[in-house]
Amino acid sequence: MDPGLPSAALPTPGDTASPSRAFPRLLARLLVAGLAYYLAGRLGLLIPYVGSHVSLFWLPTGIAVAAYWRWGPSMSLAIGVAAFTVNLQIGGPAWLAAGIALGNAAGPWVAAFVLRRWGFDAALTRHRDLLVYLAAVAAGMLVTATNGTGWLRSAGVLAATDWPSAWLTWWAGDAVGALLGGVPLVAATRATLREAFARAPGRLNAALLGVVLACGLLGFSPWAGSLAVWQYPLLSLPLCLTVVLALRAGVPAASLTVLALSATAAWGTARGAGPFSGHDTHAGLLALWSYIAALACTTVVVCALTAQLLATRRQQLALFERAGEAILVVDEAGDVTSANPAAHALFDLPPKALNATPLGALPHGSGRLLRQWLEAAGCERAPQAPACLKLARRDAVMFDAEVQAARHRDARGRLQTQIILRDVTERREAEARLAASEERYRAVLEDQNEIVCRLDAQGLVVDANEACHRLV
Repeated sequence: MDPGLPSAALPTPGDTASPSRAFPRLLARLLVAGLAYYLAGRLGLLIPYVGSHVSLFWLPTGIAVAAYWRWGPSMSLAIGVAAFTVNLQIGGPAWLAAGIALGNAAGPWVAAFVLRRWGFDAALTRHRDLLVYLAAVAAGMLVTATNGTGWLRSAGVLAATDWPSAWLTWWAGDAVGALLGGVPLVAATRATLREAFARAPGRLNAALLGVVLACGLLGFSPWAGSLAVWQYPLLSLPLCLTVVLALRAGVPAASLTVLALSATAAWGTARGAGPFSGHDTHAGLLALWSYIAALACTTVVVCALTAQLLATRRQQLALFERAGEAILVVDEAGDVTSANPAAHALFDLPPKALNATPLGALPHGSGRLLRQWLEAAGCERAPQAPACLKLARRDAVMFDAEVQAARHRDARGRLQTQIILRDVTERREAEARLAASEERYRAVLEDQNEIVCRLDAQGLVVDANEACHRLV
């Protein structure tokens, strides 16, 4: 199985067991992908930047990347037909529309292929996943931009002097469209959306999303002219709220919010509303593209960093809670800020009894011994070698503890000490019994007047008593 292939792209039991049910599912996916591509393409062409074929806001690219990623290469039929229909309605010969459609279907396929080949994880929980997605999109959009502008040059629609700017505009519009449409459609699942918008935290996330959309509708509506004082606050507030939503709800919710806001901004600008619909059309469209690109890039970066941070924290918490050794986290004041379940079990204390208590509160002087041991090591460095201390449980039963410590400074520069304790009472008792047994064995061996020696498998003497040495 390809590690980069999402579960949605894998055959379901119904697909393999019943072809009569698999074909309607495939047909429905083709219709959804084709219709979404067509509608998004019509929206993008409402605000052309170079001629009538090149737009700075080409959302269909993201839809195509997500369709290939989730449902496989069979979506090329729907993407190709939808792209051909969109380009044919612009004007020009059918062969030009077919040539452009070929590249519009091939570029996203290349991006999805690179994502699978490089082991992309749609959850975006690592920096690597973000870089892989950006690299895949950049590579795929090279195909669409080069193919599209090449066909326009062949048809005489694009002048040679305009080719560099048209190529760059085509590539930038497709890349931003892949960020806007591809990230939410690739990352969103029922589970992630349910987690983002369920229960009380989810209702707050939904309220934040509603406020962002309301700002977009007001800022890019025909009434925006009468609210000139509020235009720039309505533009900046969604960016702040989107970052908050990214921190709270993760990639799917934040990227869907940016997608909806960007579509609202593009629709309003195409109708001549909003702050970017000034007298200079090109300057207004460039400002709109910059606004949308900033939203998309900021959200994706924040989501990726947040997801990796949360994944790391979950892993650390799981190790802390399920560790077999007792772990105490002590601050600079000598207070226990947290203790794992093994620590409470080691000292025979009820759960959470050690949290937010002084280290010296450990039963029967155990805390005092630990503090003295830490202080003897200095303030900035933790003891390097494990120590063995005699500590006591709540019922005054003594036990031998092997103690280690690790120190670090947190984000606010405060010194934190992790004390790791392991009950080695049984091990030390077993070592003592073994030493006593060996001593008894040696005493019995030396008291014998007869020659006693022990040989290994090769017949070599490995041990002998004093009588044997005298004889030799």
